[in-house]
Amino acid sequence: MSPFTDDEIRALQIAESISSGLSFICSIAVIVVCFSKRNPDSNRMPGFLAISDFGLSITTLAGRAFIQNPDGIPCAIQGWAVHVFFVSTMLWNAAMAVCVLVTLGARWDVDGLPKLYPWFHLIIWGVTFTNATIMAILQKYGDAILWCWLPASESVLRFAAFFDIIWAALIFNLTVYVYIGYELWRAQKMLTRALGCGIKAAPGVHLDDPVLRYARRVSWFILGYILIWVPPTTNRIQNSLPGAEPLYALFMLQAVFTPLQGVTTFLIYFWRIRSARTPRGRAAMHGNGPTSAPGVCSSNSARDPTQAGTRALDDAASGRPLGTLSRVTPPRANSSISVKECRSMSWQYVHGICPGLHGKHFGSNWYRK
Repeated sequence: MSPFTDDEIRALQIAESISSGLSFICSIAVIVVCFSKRNPDSNRMPGFLAISDFGLSITTLAGRAFIQNPDGIPCAIQGWAVHVFFVSTMLWNAAMAVCVLVTLGARWDVDGLPKLYPWFHLIIWGVTFTNATIMAILQKYGDAILWCWLPASESVLRFAAFFDIIWAALIFNLTVYVYIGYELWRAQKMLTRALGCGIKAAPGVHLDDPVLRYARRVSWFILGYILIWVPPTTNRIQNSLPGAEPLYALFMLQAVFTPLQGVTTFLIYFWRIRSARTPRGRAAMHGNGPTSAPGVCSSNSARDPTQAGTRALDDAASGRPLGTLSRVTPPRANSSISVKECRSMSWQYVHGICPGLHGKHFGSNWYRK
């Protein structure tokens, strides 16, 4: 029996339906664009994530439709689907972080990333299907108030088989983001010390600090994770406390934010596409940035692709192929550039300008010809 009144339950269902409906529409949009034959991108990771978002939106859109018979097969199917698609969405985000990590940290050839896709599918769907199916066989699914899932009596299973996986993947993602930001900052600091002169960029040229840009973009990812996963985790922790009564406000927050997985994927994916169509975005994609005043720097020295750290995160998660991170021509080591321009350069430039300067970690063959 629900601890809330009929009006409260109805309000929860309305909020849940609105969020799930938005996620449903957004997921379809990402899938259609990502897998379209007209899409030149070879990166299909956002599409795989959107498939999980799509399945999740359908599952949560059903809401409490099957809770009237918590021991029935329809309720068990919904509980199984909730478990599969919630966990798989976070694991696909972790897979994207792996792509960024091996590309920038382990110097993996970006053209070889699609070879990892079958392994990602095997691991992600294998883990989620096995996990959810075992609990379905053990008949653990029941009334979880918002939808059929693990009831409050299965609090241990909720954390052991669900929230532990979710938060492990989330912490891994955040660790990768911090690592990339640190490496970008360190590379720029080394470049600033190795190269520098008093020459300024040409008038009207805007040079962004990629560390700050990267920090701004990562902050949006972190905010998205907080909005989506802190409410349900807090709610389920409160539900598991001995003698605790369910708090309606926590259930409302969970009903509003948790189904919005597809919306966040949509916003990130199409925001990246829109950014790529701006003049500065197109220049970054092709390694052509603003140049300094004539006669001051070489034509290569003032380029500002800023791809390596700044764009790695949103490239992996939102559709631009990671292949754009490689194959750039570094400036000459004796080029005259300003400190500000140095700070606007990317990892490839550090590796190309200063071969051997930073030991084996920064070899001259980092960028692939």
